Amino acid sequence: MSAAAAGLRPPRRAAAATITIASVLALTAFAAAPAGAAEEAVQGWTLSCEAGTCRASLPSLSGLQALTFGRFAGEDRIALGFASQTAIPDRERPITLRLDNRPLGTLAPERGYAGFERPEAFWLLDGKTIDAILQGGGPGRRLRIEYLDVTGAPHDADFRLDGLAALIDRTDTVLDRKARREGVAPGRALPPPPPVGKAALIMRQGLPARLLERHRAASDCEDPQSPLLKPLALVIGPLSRTAMLYGIPCAASGGQVSYKLWVLESGEIGGMTPLFFALYDPVFGWRGTDLLPNIAFEPGEARLTARSATRSDAGCGGRGIWRWKDYGFAMEEYRYAPDCGRSRNPADWPKVFPPR
Repeated sequence: MSAAAAGLRPPRRAAAATITIASVLALTAFAAAPAGAAEEAVQGWTLSCEAGTCRASLPSLSGLQALTFGRFAGEDRIALGFASQTAIPDRERPITLRLDNRPLGTLAPERGYAGFERPEAFWLLDGKTIDAILQGGGPGRRLRIEYLDVTGAPHDADFRLDGLAALIDRTDTVLDRKARREGVAPGRALPPPPPVGKAALIMRQGLPARLLERHRAASDCEDPQSPLLKPLALVIGPLSRTAMLYGIPCAASGGQVSYKLWVLESGEIGGMTPLFFALYDPVFGWRGTDLLPNIAFEPGEARLTARSATRSDAGCGGRGIWRWKDYGFAMEEYRYAPDCGRSRNPADWPKVFPPR
């Protein structure tokens, strides 16, 4: 069903756009420094030291992630970690590390690496892996961390290690004690992460780049980054342990917004599936559409509501309610306003489904 048929102005096809990383670079290149600590740049690293502790971070080549560094009070060995606020790692899955494309190993959750401080970050627990990275730092050397994010999408985070030795030397000067080129887990130096569920992390991560690319290629919707649609909020919510709902604005006019809806599976198989719905038309009966107007989603009930308030020869709007069941949305109720003289409250409109 077209946007025009749904009572919206026809969207225009937007040219394909490349996702820029400038806007996320500042979010991910952070050191989680103590409050009030001054920052300085050391060959690509951002360093902060205070009260016998030095923390630093290095942005990945993509700008989506950060390699983190810690010399904590009372400890002269070095801790290394990882963080990303826009490609949040799934800390329930293994990660793989490579140095100059040479495998360093695959680390298991809670044994080779674990979460500390923030839900979008982790630190390495395996001292031998940290040792290999510290010894492998230098001009032209690169570290790669391969992982899956909380939606199941794979990521390669590449870091230049050219400035690692200079960073360690600078912390020697600031702390007035020489570091041991050995790895250590943060241990009690850092608190455990707050208890945040995977669904909440997926919502925090926002629209995955791969879904945005698929949406742009597979629909006639206006580009979500256009001036008209960019201010509009996405609708994101959990459908099951492995499935998430994404409602992406498609077109807007006269106070009404149409959304194209997708289900993204983060399980072993995964996948991105567009959703289709039935809307009632008094002239043609039930018609299929891939757009829903003015949607709302209740995560606790996995219930989706859409309401149209368009005046036309065919009536004055409708409201549909669907609930997620196993692998699709099942219609629970549909009400329709045959004329505009009726109450504005959809609960007062005649019920079309289920039939009486």
